[in-house]
Amino acid sequence: MRTCRSAVGDERRRRVRAEGRGVLGREEGAVLGEDAAVGAPRRGAGRAVHAHRPQPGLPLLLRHRQAVRGRRRAAACSRGRLPPQRRAAPPSVPPRRPRRQAPPLRPPRKCQKGLVCVVTGRGVRQGDARRHEPIRHRACQRISSQEQAGPGGVWAGGVGDHRRAAGGADGHTMTVAEAVEKKRLFMLDFHDLFLPYVHKIRALEHTTMYGSRTILFLTDDGTLRLLAIELTRPASPAMPQWRQVFTPSTDTTKSWLWRMAKSHVRAHDAGHHELVTHWLRTHCAVEPYILAANRQLSEMHPVYQLLRPHFRYTMRINALARSALVNGGGIIESTFSPQRYGMELSSVAYDKLWRFDMEALPADLVRRGMAEEDPTAEHGLRFAIKDYPFANDGLLIWDAIKGWVKAYVSRYYRRDAASVTGDTELQAFWTEVRTEGHADKKGAPWWPKLDKPETLAHTLTTIIWVAAAHHAAVNFGQYDFGGYFPNRPSIARTKMPVEEPVDAATLEKFLDNPDEALRECFPSQVQATLVMAVLDVLSSHSPDEEYLGGMETAPWGDDTEVRAAYTRFNDQLKAVEGIMDERNKNRMLKNRCGAGIVPYQLMKPFSEPGVTGKGIPNSTSI
Repeated sequence: MRTCRSAVGDERRRRVRAEGRGVLGREEGAVLGEDAAVGAPRRGAGRAVHAHRPQPGLPLLLRHRQAVRGRRRAAACSRGRLPPQRRAAPPSVPPRRPRRQAPPLRPPRKCQKGLVCVVTGRGVRQGDARRHEPIRHRACQRISSQEQAGPGGVWAGGVGDHRRAAGGADGHTMTVAEAVEKKRLFMLDFHDLFLPYVHKIRALEHTTMYGSRTILFLTDDGTLRLLAIELTRPASPAMPQWRQVFTPSTDTTKSWLWRMAKSHVRAHDAGHHELVTHWLRTHCAVEPYILAANRQLSEMHPVYQLLRPHFRYTMRINALARSALVNGGGIIESTFSPQRYGMELSSVAYDKLWRFDMEALPADLVRRGMAEEDPTAEHGLRFAIKDYPFANDGLLIWDAIKGWVKAYVSRYYRRDAASVTGDTELQAFWTEVRTEGHADKKGAPWWPKLDKPETLAHTLTTIIWVAAAHHAAVNFGQYDFGGYFPNRPSIARTKMPVEEPVDAATLEKFLDNPDEALRECFPSQVQATLVMAVLDVLSSHSPDEEYLGGMETAPWGDDTEVRAAYTRFNDQLKAVEGIMDERNKNRMLKNRCGAGIVPYQLMKPFSEPGVTGKGIPNSTSI
């Protein structure tokens, strides 16, 4: 007998099969291939579909097409038409080729320190018969013990498309220990600093907090790929510790949890950036230099003349910030994640993290593991990430400042240690910076001693770098990256819906409408609007801005040697702008050039008025 069918039905069936989809009655549903757990399904036109993810209305048996045909015949008979008999296939028709069996899952191989992440042409995976279920495995070195493997691959801390994440070479293997040794893993760590404040912040209304760690993998093309986010709620008298690792996933529910976890980390990063990286390390840290210089150095002193342009408006803007931004109940406390504990957290960060000798750019990069000292490399540093715009451009500015200050110091201190140690005003200035400005750290062994011109030049270079270039790098891009609040929410208002003990109503609401749950986690409309307005003001250049190397009236008057050195400094900065423009056009530098990539301009020395995302003012003036 022949199956009742039409030309339209045949065409539809061929199209559906070519797309790798199954048919049940007149409904269509997506069907994944057998190796869907490790990559894209292998499928072709007219080829049978071999495996399925359970979907409503889809059969789970491999032979569902026979049932479908039978159902269509029954439907035809019910309409009063007898199905014609099927004709036997002619002898010349070759038999159907047997279906290729799915490849077996590769079992995990052991190494001395942990499981091996196997990178294949279809992704990275560890052997797991369940295939769609997360598994846990031992960590190596600095990675959390809650590492996971999910659909599509091993997530050593979590990995998504592992052909890109691990280099893209078939058969390549890399353990977590190897990734650490090769400096391929990076951590965004807000765990130790935030953890003591989690329950304090949670006691406030309309906010929450976790300690967080985020692991990133350095790919072969020089870009960083998110692997995993660990959120931690410490133990309290009322409940035990809760900690969970979230990873990218093809599962819809897990992908929404991943979005929410990223929103929490972005809020942590926004709060840390505003309170520590920006306020503490630039605005606050510069104040002792200004006060000590005005108290101990005469206006005619050469060091005062050098530093005075870099102190312009700083005390005024700090006073305004203390009255409207970082004051109790002010904008920062009401819109950023630490809320009322922001200033306390900033003070703790100062106690634990701040060191003058680490504020110089080269030392800062080495301390954070982003570079290693290498006398043979450019700038004397070898980068962990070659395409690191802040470091690459920042060192051009650092070297320019260093050359200018060295020439200036050599004009007044002729390579004579006694000329430095015997300068009573200079020594009184530096003593007050250490003992009065940073009284909590006055006995620290890392303070440099002003005992020779080289040390003096390095110290003054560091002060100018912090007041000018470092502040520009962390301030004038705030509106570009944080003005659109979903990209960088300043606060997370709701906890993760899977946090234990799980609230059934919260979880049900998340499952019913995850988009609304994510919006509720974001800042409120009032908070988002207020942050946008503040970041717009902070990121703006004044029409009377004085830029690094661009003063029309220099304070050193008619000293021809100093003026010549300053002219060279200005010319060098103009040349640096051209280098940065060329880098932003280089398509090999994927962190600063490409579709959807914002060119890195924060270290460009000069700018027009307004929000431009570039320009280095002489001082911390906004």
